[in-house]
Amino acid sequence: FTHRFGPDHTWSASRLEAYRDCPFRFFVAHVLGLEPREEPQAGLDARQLGSIYHRLLEATYKAAADPTDLESLLAALGEAAERVLDEAPEREGFRETAWWAQTREEIVQNVRRSLEALAGLEGGFTPHAYELPFGLGEARPLVVEVAGDGFRLRGVIDRVDRTPDGTVRVIDYKTAGPDGYKPKSLE
Repeated sequence: FTHRFGPDHTWSASRLEAYRDCPFRFFVAHVLGLEPREEPQAGLDARQLGSIYHRLLEATYKAAADPTDLESLLAALGEAAERVLDEAPEREGFRETAWWAQTREEIVQNVRRSLEALAGLEGGFTPHAYELPFGLGEARPLVVEVAGDGFRLRGVIDRVDRTPDGTVRVIDYKTAGPDGYKPKSLE
């Protein structure tokens, strides 16, 4: 365990959180490589839904004539949603259910509300980068040090915004809503 997860190991945020939540479950899943058997389900699971939201938000911001203007974003949302949602079943590997049309509309409405909320944030930020990796490929990992101890972290930042003076804002899209994330999770 020490050899595999020693000081030179680069952690993902999800694996670090899994270890924090339950070290034994982490050991079973990530050291022994055992996984629970999942019953097949029709429709989307949480990972698939999250991937769709990420792709749709990125596609909307990239397609907008002005990614800082809400009207421009809302105009780009329709076409981006059609493209992303049309390819979602094949790309994500799920079967469409009888509810797929309603699910699509719910996704578009949730993204619309997210665009409105993000546009309401102050500060003059402009989207700068999407799906920005750190600790993957050639990108350096984030080194976290606390009280003389530390670890290396890898992952992908959903979006990075900048202001003209160089101030940076990091945005991490989440589907659980504000009640799913407590201060301890952020810490």
